[in-house]
Amino acid sequence: MTMSKMKVKIPCMVPGSWSSRWNVLRGWFPLTGVGVLMIGGSLWAFAGFGLWRQDLILFIVGLVGLTLSLWCLLATVIGALRVFIALRDPPPAPTMEIECGRPARLPFSAPSLWGLPFITVDWRWQSPSVDFSRTDGHDRIVPGRRGVVSQIVREVEIGDVFGVALVRFRHIQPASMRFVPSTGALRDVQVVHGLAGGEQLGHPEGEPVGDRIDMRRYGEGDPIRYVLWKVYARRRELMVRTPERAFSPARQTIAYLVTGPDDPAAAGAARVAVESGAMGQDWSLGVDGASQIAESAPQAMDLIVRSAETAANDGGSGLHSFLRAADVQTGRRAMVFVPAKPGPWLDRVAAAAGDERLEFFVCVDGVSRKKPRTSLLKRWLFELDSVADRPQTDWEGLQTVLRELHQSGGRITVVDRAAGRVFPADQLRQW
Repeated sequence: MTMSKMKVKIPCMVPGSWSSRWNVLRGWFPLTGVGVLMIGGSLWAFAGFGLWRQDLILFIVGLVGLTLSLWCLLATVIGALRVFIALRDPPPAPTMEIECGRPARLPFSAPSLWGLPFITVDWRWQSPSVDFSRTDGHDRIVPGRRGVVSQIVREVEIGDVFGVALVRFRHIQPASMRFVPSTGALRDVQVVHGLAGGEQLGHPEGEPVGDRIDMRRYGEGDPIRYVLWKVYARRRELMVRTPERAFSPARQTIAYLVTGPDDPAAAGAARVAVESGAMGQDWSLGVDGASQIAESAPQAMDLIVRSAETAANDGGSGLHSFLRAADVQTGRRAMVFVPAKPGPWLDRVAAAAGDERLEFFVCVDGVSRKKPRTSLLKRWLFELDSVADRPQTDWEGLQTVLRELHQSGGRITVVDRAAGRVFPADQLRQW
């Protein structure tokens, strides 16, 4: 479909349903409640007292109020028509890939209404749902949910500063953008924690590996003696030493992403596993809501992003067919990324596991069962916003997920996206 045909099929500002048409007509009705009261009061003062009772003061007040109201009404309608015509044929938004939780800027601006004092132009995003703010000539957005964006729907408002008149209409701009899941602190962490162990030395023609020392962010439970205090003094970040192991990734790996309530962490962990090459050379990935199986990083990223369109009650429904198509019995390694909040997906995943040996990666955003002890006054004064103080993952729900998955006999690993930690589920029993 060409872009010209798309513009014919999707009008820029006029929806097709009767309810939408009524909303359009109501949006183009310029008078507000304040405007009706102001015009009615001005007419009452001008005609009822000014002309009928010869009250000179109310005559002047009514005349000024009526003149100002009519000017605001006329100027708002003229300004709305000018903006509507200027935005009638919008160019497509730039092709972008934006990570959820990170701000991005998109160029967009309305024409300046020169010659129309007291008239302002404002707009907001209706679809997709983002955290929106305006800057000079740009829209600043922070996506909260992954997905594919084919069009941007804005609501444009033209009104006067006195609130007498207001005109609003929808503005639809074609787009080709993707909101990818956030990796959080997992960007430099090996998500696939149980890779097959390799030799202590690399290939004879290569450099030896396994004897260097790596470092990562400090996580709850790490020994204090491993903290790099020099790094803390220089960067004000707690880092710990960790030995760099020699890995030999499994060459046959299948992975599956289960969608459900609170699944952004699972999508972010799956993204890290795909982009870092941690699943080896021969791998495949499936997601809920898609019958296709990805065997390359671009295909996998597209499936992960589109998995957000899966209905909440359909989580885990495609795992059984995916395992049958991938033929787990041939010795491949099967990994399943699941959210930490129970839902309809939990029973389906447990039933699909059956007698197969699966590896579950329960993905969370901060793990702590301790309630914050700071007072509301102290929290407001110091703006505390740490994972330990305000965990996003419900402890009781996490325990339910771990208990149900443990009964399936699979290996369970907890992936903490907020802290950048990967650890066995048994470690939670020590908390």
